[in-house]
Amino acid sequence: MHHATVLYHFRTAKDLLLAVLEERDRQFLDLTREVLREGGLTALRNLPAAGRFNAEHRLWAKLFTVLQVENLDADAEAHAYFVKRRRDTHALMVRLLSEAKARGQVRADVDEDTTATVLLAFMTGAQTQHFLDPDAVDLVAAYERFTAMLIADLGG
Repeated sequence: MHHATVLYHFRTAKDLLLAVLEERDRQFLDLTREVLREGGLTALRNLPAAGRFNAEHRLWAKLFTVLQVENLDADAEAHAYFVKRRRDTHALMVRLLSEAKARGQVRADVDEDTTATVLLAFMTGAQTQHFLDPDAVDLVAAYERFTAMLIADLGG
């Protein structure tokens, strides 16, 4: 694709960047839509699907990780995208935890907000560690172990 063609479809580099990120999210949501629809503890038990997606789509996952770190500053081009995505993902995790609590699948004293924050921290950290040393960090195994610990901690 020529530069002029790219500029025709995406007026700015920022528009192109956001389109790439949105395509990655679309592919991930296609994979996880059914599990998320079930909600509650069922959806949380399937967190390793995110690890598998990232391991199988290494280029997408690495691009996402690098761009997220490059856009930490408030004036960075994709900062608003990553903040919104973080907030949306956090809200999704809170919703899943609340559903699990309402269904009696987890302890009544579980703090959904803090647990959602821990989940996001794990996902970001595990991915970064995997890309730093892929031979030493099995991303899918890390997700499976974390999920088992999470479910046990939640009382599910």
